Amino acid sequence: MKNHVNNLPDKTLVLVPHRLFSLWNMTQCSLFHIKFAFDLLAVQKKSFQEHPPQDKLRWEMRTEALLTACKRMMEHAENLEMDKTRERCFLFHAALDASRNPVLDSDRLTPREIVRELKGIIDTGIEELRHKQFAFVPTNKAEFFERDDLFGVAVKEATSDEINTEIKAAGNCLAADLNTAAVFHLMRVVEYAMRATVIHLHLPIGDIPIEHAEWKTLIELIEKEVRRKRAVYDRSEPKKREDFEDCKFYRMVADECFAFKEIWRNNVMHTQGTYSAPAALGVFERVRDFMQRLANRISLK
Repeated sequence: MKNHVNNLPDKTLVLVPHRLFSLWNMTQCSLFHIKFAFDLLAVQKKSFQEHPPQDKLRWEMRTEALLTACKRMMEHAENLEMDKTRERCFLFHAALDASRNPVLDSDRLTPREIVRELKGIIDTGIEELRHKQFAFVPTNKAEFFERDDLFGVAVKEATSDEINTEIKAAGNCLAADLNTAAVFHLMRVVEYAMRATVIHLHLPIGDIPIEHAEWKTLIELIEKEVRRKRAVYDRSEPKKREDFEDCKFYRMVADECFAFKEIWRNNVMHTQGTYSAPAALGVFERVRDFMQRLANRISLK
């Protein structure tokens, strides 16, 4: 049995927020090791309860084995943030170690005390493990979780930290089946993009900070610039293809922003509706397409 245990992968589950653990990793490493640590303590408990050591040699051998089992549990308890279990293991380990060469006979632990403390450690460990909760992410949604480039590398590099944070949050919400929340974050992505567009075009926002400007104001500013650009193009001779494409691009920006506002932003901000997984995914794809087109042409930082 000893050789089998030593050949196991030396890995444990360290609780790290916002990280995916595969079921395979958990069963092959962490779950096996913590289960084995519980089993070792249970075996020692049963042994001291049913067959307490009768002589010094057996007492020393059994105590050494118990110290090893206790240390193993203590290490796993620390990795899994099982603070109460780790503390009980630490105190019991110290008491058991001191009991091997006691100053006074009263310092020596009795088999009954050992059994009682082992039961307490096992019960405490089980209770703490019951409070370690894990959410299941379906395979088809794992691709959205904790991704820094959900909209592609080009968008990530062309956009601000604020926009990338919102894109990542939207993906996490999709992975967790928080679909209305995903739409909320996606609308924040669009709002940041609108502000960046207004700044890029050097459009006058007035005396208010741009972060306080309403959607209606930002869209109207872009619309006004589209009309100005189109009027300039219509009067120009000869007409340049790049000027026409410029008009088309900002026409698209204005139209998309208006659609986002009327179809999704107003609803999600004013509690007018909730969204299913397919609906949220549809919004995600449309915002992603919009941001990719935007990032290919202007800086959104």
